[in-house]
Amino acid sequence: MSKVPAPKHRKPPSSRGEISHKRVRLTREEMRQAVAHDHTYALSPPSSTSSFLSSVQTRDGPALAPSGAAHTSSVASFCIEAFMDDDSAIHFYILFPTYAHLMICYNFPGDAVHHIIYPGSSVDPSAKTRMKSQQAISPQHEFFLTLCRLMCGLMEQDLACRFQISQSTVSRIFTAWVNFLYYKFKEIPIWPIQTQVQSLIPEQFKLHYSSTHIIIDATEVFIQTPSDPHAQQLTFSSYKNHNTAKALAGITPSGAFSFITPLYGGSISDCKLFLNSGLLEILEEGDAVMADKGFNIADVLQRKGITLNIPPRKHADQLGDRELIETCRIASLRIHIERAFSRVKVLKILNNIPNNMAGLASEIFFVCAILTNFQPPLCMRNSQ
Repeated sequence: MSKVPAPKHRKPPSSRGEISHKRVRLTREEMRQAVAHDHTYALSPPSSTSSFLSSVQTRDGPALAPSGAAHTSSVASFCIEAFMDDDSAIHFYILFPTYAHLMICYNFPGDAVHHIIYPGSSVDPSAKTRMKSQQAISPQHEFFLTLCRLMCGLMEQDLACRFQISQSTVSRIFTAWVNFLYYKFKEIPIWPIQTQVQSLIPEQFKLHYSSTHIIIDATEVFIQTPSDPHAQQLTFSSYKNHNTAKALAGITPSGAFSFITPLYGGSISDCKLFLNSGLLEILEEGDAVMADKGFNIADVLQRKGITLNIPPRKHADQLGDRELIETCRIASLRIHIERAFSRVKVLKILNNIPNNMAGLASEIFFVCAILTNFQPPLCMRNSQ
C-alpha cells in the first residue's frame, strides 16, 4: 500500500461520537475531478470518502525492496495461470469459487485496467506510455496480487517475493487497485427497486415479510489502536472492548449487499449510524426494513410510511407465545445478514486494519463487501 507521511494539518475529529456524521458520497465535483484525472486511482480519495480516522497519525517507514528481488515482467509459479484448473486454490487465495468467476470480475472494468495511474506517477498524459512500459507485472497479475492481499492478508514483503517485484511496487499496486475497484464498483447499481426485490424474493419471506426491501445491521472490524487520544476514544467499542471501525450495511432478501456505508468510529450507536447513513432517503413508502432490536428507528421510518420488522421487546420480563413465534421468524431470516458479514470477514485484510491504512479503510471494506456479491446467492428463490 502507498506510504503516505502524516499530514501536517489534521482536521479535528468530530465530537459527536463518530469520525464523520456527514453521509459520505461522491459529489459531482469530485466525480468530475476523477474523470478529469483519467482514472488516477493513485490519488488520495476525496475528502468525503477519506474522513475515517483523519486524526490518526500514519507511521510509515521507508519502502524496502526484498534482497535479490528481480524487476521482471514474468512472475514465477505464483500467478493466476498456475491455478486456472484448481478451484480450491482460487477460492483459498482470492475468494472466488472458480476461475470463471474471477475473470468475470476482472473483465468488468474493461480496458480501464490498462489506464491506471499509480502512486508516484505523473497524471500528465505524456507520462502514461512511460508508466505502462515500466509496469513490473501485467494488469491481470496486479489484480491477482490485490486479491491475495485482501483475501489472505499477505504482507507486502511476502507479495514482493512471490511476484518478484519490490515492496514499494506492491504498495503502489495495492493502493491504486483498491481505489480503482472502489470507483468501478460504485458504478454498479446495487440498490434495487422494489419490483426487482419482489421478483427474486425467496419463498421463506413471502408469507409474513413479503414487502422486505432490505435487511440491515451494523458490523465492526478491528483496527490498530490510534496514536491520537481523541481518535482512541472515538474508535473504542464497548461492545468489542477494542478499537474498531463500524459500518452499516444491508442485503436484499436473497443475500446480496445492496447498501454499504463508509466506516465510522466504533463508538457510534446503531441508531446514529442509521440516521447518518443516507438509507432513509432512498427507502420508499411501502418498503419494509428488517433489523435487530437495537435499531430504535420505528418512529423515523413510520413517518415515511416504512415498516420496521424487529424482534418484539420483552414485557414483564418474558415474551408471550405470539412474540416468541415472531422472534423466531425474524431471527430465521435475519441470519442471512450475519452470513453475509461472515463472507466479508473471511477476507483477512479486515482482521486488524493498521493505522497506515486508515485513509483507505472505507474503500477496502466496500471492495471486500462487493466482491462477495460475485459469489452465489446466500438464499435462493424457490424454483416453484
